[in-house]
Amino acid sequence: MGFQISRIRLTQEQKEKLKKVLIGLGIGAGAIAIILALSPIALGAVGFTAGGVAAGSIAAAIQSVIGNVAAGSVFAALQSAGAVGIAGAATAGAAATATVGAGAAVAGALIQTDSNPPTKID
Repeated sequence: MGFQISRIRLTQEQKEKLKKVLIGLGIGAGAIAIILALSPIALGAVGFTAGGVAAGSIAAAIQSVIGNVAAGSVFAALQSAGAVGIAGAATAGAAATATVGAGAAVAGALIQTDSNPPTKID
């Protein structure tokens, strides 16, 4: 019993458009991964640390202006992320990036011109 892999046949113009879309997806996924990887560094740099808001930091200056921090506010979310780290978000971002990359690779493998017949895998 054989397994047939169907391939998508596209014109050269369609292939060029798809190539641009896949490049855009790859760039976007890479940017998200970089942002997630650098977020813990950025949060610590502005003063959101595991021990709370660092004295004399940008976060401390903002907190002094807003006073009591409301639960669910952006400031509270940043403080929570700084306190517990965002390793889970970074891991999710890496998984999303890998998924987008794998999807782009599969799409690229399925794209062919008429001169390349589908491959039959036995």
